[in-house]
Amino acid sequence: MFTPEGDKVFVNICHTVYIPAPKDITDQELIALLESDDPSSYRIGMSIADEHKEPDKSGGLCSVYDVAVNSSLIEKIEKNQLFQVFFMTIVVEGLQQKYNIKINMSNHNPFIIMKNRKVLGTLRPHRIQQRDVKPPPSPIIQEVSSSNPSTPNITPDPKLKLELHPAEGDPQYLLAKVRVKVSSEKDIALDVGEDRLVLISTKRKEPFVDIYFPYNIDQSKTTAEYSRVDQELKIQMPIVK
Repeated sequence: MFTPEGDKVFVNICHTVYIPAPKDITDQELIALLESDDPSSYRIGMSIADEHKEPDKSGGLCSVYDVAVNSSLIEKIEKNQLFQVFFMTIVVEGLQQKYNIKINMSNHNPFIIMKNRKVLGTLRPHRIQQRDVKPPPSPIIQEVSSSNPSTPNITPDPKLKLELHPAEGDPQYLLAKVRVKVSSEKDIALDVGEDRLVLISTKRKEPFVDIYFPYNIDQSKTTAEYSRVDQELKIQMPIVK
């Protein structure tokens, strides 16, 4: 793809099971959706990582973005041309909104899929972002345990506590406290998205914690600290104004 100035833009499409899958849609339903007054009613959850610069085949640097979707979408994107165009349109809209860039989609062939190269550059560490329909916001300060049936995505172990700082007035950041016992920090992996936190254990199939926020988070300024004495992970997440 190209910007209006003629600069190249590449998108690496990757996949993960930790992003919710959208509901399946037939070609007839997709056509009807595109012809409707509200095509945005069909949402695809995706995570768009930060830009990185990579050389193209001529040696010039170009902008590259890694976009992650649910693993179930890959075959549909590869084999269904109608859905592929629809999907790429959504990706472009996401890039333009998040990074305030312009991409020219008015050409007859606005994007080209590389056949002999699956990835341009090296995929960057990916913080999962959720752009699908959010569940109703939960109380901003809460104690989550096995006795709370309204949080099916959070396993009974460990406990999670969310605190809004300051407690009154204009909120500056969210503080998440997760009680989790591990032998090493390497045993856990933390993904903080724009409105989602996922804590994964390398020794478990399911996430420790998977929760959404009613605020957008500044991922670049998020910090995390684990205390072996308290067996607690603290994640401080600044709120985007």
